[in-house]
Amino acid sequence: MKYAIADGKRVEAIKGLKATCPVCSMEVVARCGKQRIWHWAHLVHRACDSSKENETAWHRMWKDLFPSEWQEVTFKENSEKGYSRADVATSKGLILEFQHSRIEEEERIAREEFYNNMIWVIDGTRLKRDYPKFLKAREEFINLGRPHVFRVDFCSEAFPESWTQSKVPVIFDFLGQRDLEDHSDPRKFLYCLFPGFIGRYFVVAEFSRNAFIKAVINGEWEHRYLRFMNQLEVLREQWRTFTKGL
Repeated sequence: MKYAIADGKRVEAIKGLKATCPVCSMEVVARCGKQRIWHWAHLVHRACDSSKENETAWHRMWKDLFPSEWQEVTFKENSEKGYSRADVATSKGLILEFQHSRIEEEERIAREEFYNNMIWVIDGTRLKRDYPKFLKAREEFINLGRPHVFRVDFCSEAFPESWTQSKVPVIFDFLGQRDLEDHSDPRKFLYCLFPGFIGRYFVVAEFSRNAFIKAVINGEWEHRYLRFMNQLEVLREQWRTFTKGL
């Protein structure tokens, strides 16, 4: 984890500093090596660590794009675990979870049901095959009549199938920590897979990383998302009406 408690304040890992876990109040130690990003770790494995993967530089990069007080926010749960620690929780109640590695379906569903108002951001650079696979599938995306919004037939050919059943928006980041000079490179965009279908089709939108971050920080994301989902519902109804006549 990025933050622990020392002298009543949230602090980042510093070699030799004594601190406690903000969730369980047990002692944690600062891991300040050269192989991994600096972080806090429990001396003994605790339930606090069970639902979170090891944090990567990609995780930390994304967290640091948002205010520090929004990062690693703890929520109470009515379960045996007793708590959940969100990667980012905005002042408007929107949750962002950054996922680098594979996640079990049961855990994905549990987080979506608990947070409800959330977005997954997925590291599309983890497996080398994922971006070439996406790029090939992207050639078959069909524009939905508005810029950067597409209808996708075989979604599992573009994205990992495990994410196509999500009930919340799933955003794929194929750029990661790269710095590309070519502004037309598709990796400059984030790709958002929206929940639900139009007939058998999925809906995907592309937008810049900066636009996404700005919309989250200024609170516009929720408004735009709800408006867009209402528009999709109109398209779904039109599709249902059309197919009834076939």
